[in-house]
Amino acid sequence: MKIVQVSNFPPSLLGGMEAVVYNLSKELGARGHEVNVITSTLSSKTEQVCHDDFRIFYIPSIRLNNRMIFPRDLDIIRRIIRECEIVHLHSPDVSFALELGLSLIHI
Repeated sequence: MKIVQVSNFPPSLLGGMEAVVYNLSKELGARGHEVNVITSTLSSKTEQVCHDDFRIFYIPSIRLNNRMIFPRDLDIIRRIIRECEIVHLHSPDVSFALELGLSLIHI
């Protein structure tokens, strides 16, 4: 199965949600699923990193009200999500989930 997990912050940060994303991605990948994680970076360019049994896509973002949003490079997010069967949002931020959902309407 092709699975995408979306998290505001990368699995490398120490936190509960980040640990869940990392462990779930690792276990799903070890069971043969194709797992991609979409997360944020303050860098100006998109980066893809293979990590254990899954890939992490770091998408350029800006900080707004002490949280991350993805205002740039929505095309790569659309491409990754278009190729998957399941999207798992790990975001307590409803506006982020809404922004991501609205960005996919024109697929």
